[in-house]
Amino acid sequence: MAKYLINRSYQIARDEFIDVVVIAVPNSKKFPNGIKYGVNYRVFAGHEWIELIRYDNAHGIGEHCHVFGEIKPTRYMRPEEIITEMIQIINKRRSEINEIKNRKS
Repeated sequence: MAKYLINRSYQIARDEFIDVVVIAVPNSKKFPNGIKYGVNYRVFAGHEWIELIRYDNAHGIGEHCHVFGEIKPTRYMRPEEIITEMIQIINKRRSEINEIKNRKS
């Protein structure tokens, strides 16, 4: 039986959120640590939310992240570690993020 351990959104700017979902699931080949998760950074641009960064293990390909459309393998991290890494990417790519938000306005 799956059980939500975390289901929370953090507002980091007026039009930017980090969403964290962590679900306890039975240990399996797909989820060897018994955890299914997704940590998502989204921005509001124009009339829609756009996902720019996502860390998850939900596609059967193991731990990975989606960064501006590019998928990269990663290691298992606690949600706090993911958010810290995500904030570093956001800070590094801030001008690109602002461009995306302004382009869609």
